[in-house]
Amino acid sequence: MRSFKLKIPSFFDIVKKSAKNGLQRHHLSYNTWVGKHFIVKNNIKQGYKNIILKLLEDKQLKEKGYIFRKIKITYEVYFKSKTGDLMNLVSIIDKMALDSIVEYGIIEDDNHIIVPLYDKIVVKGYDKEKNGYMIMYIEELPYTIQDNVLPFKKKDLKWYYHYQQ
Repeated sequence: MRSFKLKIPSFFDIVKKSAKNGLQRHHLSYNTWVGKHFIVKNNIKQGYKNIILKLLEDKQLKEKGYIFRKIKITYEVYFKSKTGDLMNLVSIIDKMALDSIVEYGIIEDDNHIIVPLYDKIVVKGYDKEKNGYMIMYIEELPYTIQDNVLPFKKKDLKWYYHYQQ
């Protein structure tokens, strides 16, 4: 099965004139996310999406035929300090990263049918540069006969659940 990995930052810098170096750093976690203004959230989402899209384009995955029907995801987390709340960090970054991967066209959607498995989310340590990052491993899963039989459009999920019972 084919696979690839992305080293994605756990922060995003926004240009701000009043900041010391002209950039305001936003470390991404659920705790800090909920209190942000909606305009700041939107700026972070758009900028972060562009970072992920650039990482994907640099790997030339589309040119290599990396379009998956089903994937599993593994994360290695490197916190910015020696302590951190794992799921607060992973939840926000995972959402933005998967949305970017969908937009790039590697997967059709980020629902539970196409992404049925998160294999591991492992804390590997902390970043000595105090920035924090995650390594995201995406591996193609086998596409079974049952997957070919069932329609996987969003409108058909109700039928899918009925079929499984």
